[in-house]
Amino acid sequence: MELFFILPSILVVILIVIGFKGKVVNRVFFLGTSILFLFTVFFSKRLTDDVLLYFNSKIKVEEISKDYVVLRNDENKVFHIYDKRSEFISFDDQLNKIDSLRIKSNLKSLYKLENNDTLQVHYKIGFLKVKYLE
Repeated sequence: MELFFILPSILVVILIVIGFKGKVVNRVFFLGTSILFLFTVFFSKRLTDDVLLYFNSKIKVEEISKDYVVLRNDENKVFHIYDKRSEFISFDDQLNKIDSLRIKSNLKSLYKLENNDTLQVHYKIGFLKVKYLE
């Protein structure tokens, strides 16, 4: 992913060095170009990430299944699932996505599971090695 920023950076440095040697580029032009380049890289990072993640989800490399345990406390309105290691899923959008996939597969709704019940979630992994739900 960083390759998309490293190669243009090297190209810009080469062009600036050639411009300084040929007296085509002055310091004001260099400063303005550098600031413009930094702003472009900063603001295009989100777009680049979105495009790369989109293609990651279209080019499937492998599928994995992970086992999760339900952590539920109705009194405190807490609902999480965790993998007994380090990954907690507690955001509503992620839980709702898992729930809708379970319902489509004719499985019990995620929100009807009890505390300490286990469930399996199937992920796909794209070419960037980022897992996603389909």
